[in-house]
Amino acid sequence: MPCASGCERPALIELANANLAAHGSPARVRQATPRILGLPGEGPWDRILVSADFGRMPDALVVQLAEGGRMVAPVAGVMTVVDAVGGRARVRTDGGRYAFVPLIG
Repeated sequence: MPCASGCERPALIELANANLAAHGSPARVRQATPRILGLPGEGPWDRILVSADFGRMPDALVVQLAEGGRMVAPVAGVMTVVDAVGGRARVRTDGGRYAFVPLIG
């Protein structure tokens, strides 16, 4: 059941960012809305990590990768790595099958 509002978990995101900062990581956790993939207009991004399964490759996120960027995402139950190289997306999988919650929205 998709959520119309209140899907954001500000306390969890805040805690994750505090933990990253405490360990000296420049990475930051951000959450997109359920109806919009990624954060268009705010990229390009060096790294994108998705923790919910897409039924197919999320082109809307692939175009948000910076040159040399990498996205890791479950796609149809297969862990998928996308590298942006030379203006193209290089896609590879590890061949394993995994169970993730489906992306909703």
